[in-house]
Order: sequence, then structure tokens, then C-alpha cells
Amino acid sequence: MKKFIMMSFLFLCIALGGCDDGTDFCEVIVNDDCSNGWTDSRIGFDSESVHCGNDESIYFGMERVNNIDDNPLFYSNPSLYEKNPFELYLYFGENAVASKDSVWILETDSTKVASCEKLDFSNKKLNGSFCLNKFESSTGRDYANFYSDGSEKKENWKHYIIYSKYNSYKAFCIIESYKCALLYSCVIQYDGTYNFSRIPTLDAVKRKNIWCIFD
Repeated sequence: MKKFIMMSFLFLCIALGGCDDGTDFCEVIVNDDCSNGWTDSRIGFDSESVHCGNDESIYFGMERVNNIDDNPLFYSNPSLYEKNPFELYLYFGENAVASKDSVWILETDSTKVASCEKLDFSNKKLNGSFCLNKFESSTGRDYANFYSDGSEKKENWKHYIIYSKYNSYKAFCIIESYKCALLYSCVIQYDGTYNFSRIPTLDAVKRKNIWCIFD
């Protein structure tokens, strides 16, 4: 049903000519809470939009900071396991290298910003620059820094990214990963430009409130 509504909106945009004029917007807002209580929850990108999914060659997902297999203390002290935090990663497989898709992550570290390939996109309300993530190997994962507004609060696990689907849409997204939560909201632009009308927020996401499930 969600895909049908989105496609109907796109056909309406095309019929009205909005997607043919770079000065007009033809965009939709999509959001979801992908949390399922486990670390296999993912946010992927298909040919039409962004979604919760497990079968994409390029996706965001979580892993625990400490591998319990490398630390026997986690087995003897369950409280340590429960406090083991998560980090967000961008995962990519062999298909990602050949896809020609692009992922730009907002960086606030001046050292990284100085050496990265930047997207020609800026917003005065966001500090930092969008840096290109290059898929230079057949398989891998890259840590996605949490966005910092200068306060350095550890609970601020919000990541801003821009995803460019080759010959298709652009998605300006905010992703939140904290504990076992993984949710997103994206402004998706279908006119081929980066002329997003707003900064995405998580205000409209209906949260599932599913927290960590432990074995």
C-alpha cells in the first residue's frame, strides 16, 4: 500500500510537469522505524525509495561496539553485555561497487572534511560537510560518525546522509541509531537535483519502542 501511494504521487507529479522543471519540487517524505530488537535491522535503498530491508547491497545497520566472542567476561556478567553499546555502519557488497550509487555522510570532524570529496550542497542549519563514501572494495563496512552539534553528547546518535541513486532519485535522510533503535526519515527528490525543500526530521516517525533483546 505504501509503495502504491508513493507511485501514485509520482505519476501525479509527472502529469503536472513538476518533475520536468528543475525549479519546481517533486518530492515525497518517507519514514519508518526499522527497529526489531535485534542487530539485524537495516535501512536499504531500492530503485524507487528508501525502506527497512535485509536484502540490499548498500544499507545501514548496527553492530555492537565490543564483540562478545572476544571477551569471555560478557558470558559471566550479563550486565556488561546489556551495556555493550551499538554503532551504526554503512555496509556494502560487491554490487555496490558497480552500482554507481553514491552515499554522502555529513562529517563534522575538520580533519576528515579537509581530505574528503565534498558534495556541492550546504545548509546553514547544519554544521559540517557531506563527504563521499567510496566503495573501493568488493565487500566492507564503514563506521558512520554520529552527528555532533558541538555539545558532544553521547546520546545524540543522529546521522545526516544524502543518497544518490544512479539516474534516479536523491534522498536527504536523517538516521537515528541508539541502543537497539534504528529509524529514518527522508526527503526524496525525483527531479534529479539536490533542491530539497526542507531538512528531514524524525518528528513524524511512529516509534516502535522495541529495545534490546538478549539471548
